[in-house]
Amino acid sequence: MNESSTFEVVAEVGRKGAWTVSLNADSLTIAAVDGEESFQIARADAEEKAELRESRLTTPFLSVSIPKKKVVFKLDRAQAASIREWLGPPTLVSLKAALKRRLRWSVPIGILFVLASLPLPANPEAGLEAVPFDPVSGFFGVSLLALSMLTRVWHHRILFLLDGVWFSLLALNVAVGILRGDSPWWTIIVIVLVIGARSGFSEYKRFDSLSSR
Repeated sequence: MNESSTFEVVAEVGRKGAWTVSLNADSLTIAAVDGEESFQIARADAEEKAELRESRLTTPFLSVSIPKKKVVFKLDRAQAASIREWLGPPTLVSLKAALKRRLRWSVPIGILFVLASLPLPANPEAGLEAVPFDPVSGFFGVSLLALSMLTRVWHHRILFLLDGVWFSLLALNVAVGILRGDSPWWTIIVIVLVIGARSGFSEYKRFDSLSSR
């Protein structure tokens, strides 16, 4: 790409208004159009501090981590292509950063599933019956915790595939519950889970060039 490329974007989260993005050989600079605020990310740090989010169904976004905050900018397809070219092909560093972002909530969520699976004794005084162990919730909790632990010692794109499978199985479980009489409002959760699964599979595909690792 050219030594320098500059274009205007709109901040959606963390900041508001119009900003300019300048892609230089060794850094990415983002500056407010109406103001003095700006921040710069060195190319060496871009894989950990900048994340390009692309989907066929939604508008591309650039997520940038600055001290104590994350700022998200809305892009068009051409701008996303420029940033993708500037970032270059995926590396092991970007794989580690993507895994960290993807599974950062897996431990608390996994613990919640495990706690939800535990049996509860009956309480006759309160009119509550005993609740048996829920093996399905236990499976989702333990498997998610195991996946989280794996990311700490093993960095491989197949973890995105397993994460996508986890979301798919949970979506299937919720869908079966709806068919058995659960509230149809749970359909919203199914949609969110399907999107989560699709995202995991997309990340698995994105890091295809690192498949030998």
